[in-house]
Amino acid sequence: DYIAVDTLVPRQAEAIVKGIAEACRQTGCALIGGETAQMPGIYTPGAFDLAGFIVGAVERDALLDSSTIQEGDALLALSSTGFHTNGYSLVRQALGLERDPSPLHTHHPELGHTLGDALLEPHRSYWPLLEPVLPLLKGMAHITGGGLTENLKRVLPQGLEARIDYGSWDVPPLFRLLQQRGNIADDEMWRVFNMGIGMVLACAPDHADSVLRSLPEAWVVGDAAGTTASG
Repeated sequence: DYIAVDTLVPRQAEAIVKGIAEACRQTGCALIGGETAQMPGIYTPGAFDLAGFIVGAVERDALLDSSTIQEGDALLALSSTGFHTNGYSLVRQALGLERDPSPLHTHHPELGHTLGDALLEPHRSYWPLLEPVLPLLKGMAHITGGGLTENLKRVLPQGLEARIDYGSWDVPPLFRLLQQRGNIADDEMWRVFNMGIGMVLACAPDHADSVLRSLPEAWVVGDAAGTTASG
């Protein structure tokens, strides 16, 4: 972790590191490094810059081989908890937050809290859910910038495409609110945001039921189809 501030405030730094440590506990990581920089005049008082990364290792024979995905394999989805650290430039532009941040404090019944709280919802960790089912999976796609279309392309072998049932889930209110307030086209929304799906898992059809039993929140979002198939 790396924390840069205008002036170090011990209480603020303690709260930040406490949050990082809790995230590490949830994902089975060890917090083994850290650096703090005070740069007066570079950061405004009270603001901070935070960066971090995770290094992992896996045995070669335990790697998922997405090249084994074939036509008819099931695609299962896990929900996101919001924008998942992606698309915030468009959010700020669409809502005019750089000119007027007051909408962040507005409570929206459909969200259950303020817009600001919704935008600050942490990116969820999928590791505790996925670890038990990894032996049943052929591949996984983390849905970030590029949405379902672009991210699924990266995991599917040549000659296959994702056939998605867009009626299998309800797009969360946060995305609909942003689209309406910012007058954003459908294509742009689906290109930039995850639209409620944070992870897609690929497995053989005869393993789908086992995965779904282990992950009750998951659902079948589609399947792998030949590039000539319609969908």
